[in-house]
Amino acid sequence: MNADRFEKLRFVRELAALGEEVEFTVGLRVVEIGEPSDSVYFVLSGKFEVEREHGGLGMLQRGAMFGEIGVITGDPRRAAVICREDGMALRISGGDFVAVLHRQPELMMGLYRDIVGKVFENDKEAGSAARRKLLNFDVAVVIEGLQHLGGGKVRCWEKIGVWGDRSCPELPKHLHCQNCPVFEDAGRSMLDRAATSDYLEANQQFLRDDEANRQTEASMRVVPFRVGDEWFALPAAVFAKVVSPRRVQRIPHRRGGIIEGMVVVHGEIFPTFAIHTLLDVTRTESSASRTNALCRPRHAVIGTLGDRWVFFADEFAAVSDVRASAMTPPPVTLAKAAMNFTKGLAPIAGKTVAILDEELLLYRLKKECGA
Repeated sequence: MNADRFEKLRFVRELAALGEEVEFTVGLRVVEIGEPSDSVYFVLSGKFEVEREHGGLGMLQRGAMFGEIGVITGDPRRAAVICREDGMALRISGGDFVAVLHRQPELMMGLYRDIVGKVFENDKEAGSAARRKLLNFDVAVVIEGLQHLGGGKVRCWEKIGVWGDRSCPELPKHLHCQNCPVFEDAGRSMLDRAATSDYLEANQQFLRDDEANRQTEASMRVVPFRVGDEWFALPAAVFAKVVSPRRVQRIPHRRGGIIEGMVVVHGEIFPTFAIHTLLDVTRTESSASRTNALCRPRHAVIGTLGDRWVFFADEFAAVSDVRASAMTPPPVTLAKAAMNFTKGLAPIAGKTVAILDEELLLYRLKKECGA
């Protein structure tokens, strides 16, 4: 098969995967003059006559195509098409037709030759010469590309297979059409067919809407915790685990600063820091004495895999979502140390929570440890 024939055949087969079969009876007017040009048709069977106001322009049979001029130019229908013999046509939306054509620009010249041949209505000789180069691509190419439509061999299971009269000579060999290579190839072609323009547009619109929602409703998951009487939160991604309070082992010859000592959590040793000192928050007796089942103190392990630290908080709350649009700047009344680490305030479960900057906090801990 030469390259030109292969490209044409690929073009027709891709259109066939996007189109739908439509049956027409004698006398039915398929398209009318002045109608929007929204579809292209391939004739699969029957006869269709092309007419204008001054008379008929010719008869279309299997393998012919009509409706492409208006789709390409964007103009309304310039001719009517009437079914003169019961038949069937493959209808492709104008958007799908143009999209496939743009993916195969080498066929554009053939299409233009086709249009030229059809508009030379007054010059019969020129029109005949041009029509010999139609994008109908030699009727044999179209018939081969559309062979599975309009009663072709590929849908044989509906006529001579298990869903038909069971006269297929291959049926005893395969027992069922689903075991036949013909049925298998047809199913594979369904999965390989190109997406329709409607589907692509709907999918693109969904992605655009989703992106717009993410931009306008950007949110992050945080873990709120209480230190003294103040509520803070860090992104859930920095938390490795939250455990019951552990015994803190002091580091010899080290006093002061925010590093309190070392703790053992599930067999691993981590440095622990005083978050109330880091944020300049006072831990009162009343805040430290809330020991009911829902408000028990905990140690939390935060950081990355290679650099982890532990801090103690008087209470932890459930993981919550915080929308960026709901955050407000920290007030000037907030303690200076806490303000330095706070990205903003957000309402969570009826409480005003200060959302901490995890990158700045972890950087400060590394500097404190001399990293």
